[in-house]
Amino acid sequence: MPGINEGSWLVSDRSDHLRERGLLNPPPECTVAGMLTAVAEQNLSPLAVEIVWDGDSRGWIPTLCVVVARPEYELVTLGWFAGHLGRTQPTGKEASEKGRALAEALGVHFYFPLRDRPGIDQPHWWDRPGA
Repeated sequence: MPGINEGSWLVSDRSDHLRERGLLNPPPECTVAGMLTAVAEQNLSPLAVEIVWDGDSRGWIPTLCVVVARPEYELVTLGWFAGHLGRTQPTGKEASEKGRALAEALGVHFYFPLRDRPGIDQPHWWDRPGA
């Protein structure tokens, strides 16, 4: 039975072959307009836009979310950015740019506390002083 590294490589290799044959489409680009549409379609009332890091065995992924109250604070994911990033060279540039634009369009705060050092134990928008 293959381990996680062999399984990860197999999935990646198989995906590459399927993409080359036109049998696997890349995920659609995550745009501000698309995220605004998703907010409207889901009838969300965002309080803020927040980026959190999601990690797996291949690296870190910046995940763009909106903060809603249902009645407690909750994150609703709208998009993932930049694929799998190396553990030593994280970047959330695209997510940050689109997150700021989305927050501006929604008229809410933008929050990305661990911009330069990904981790799963980051503070959330509702944890900040004065929240």
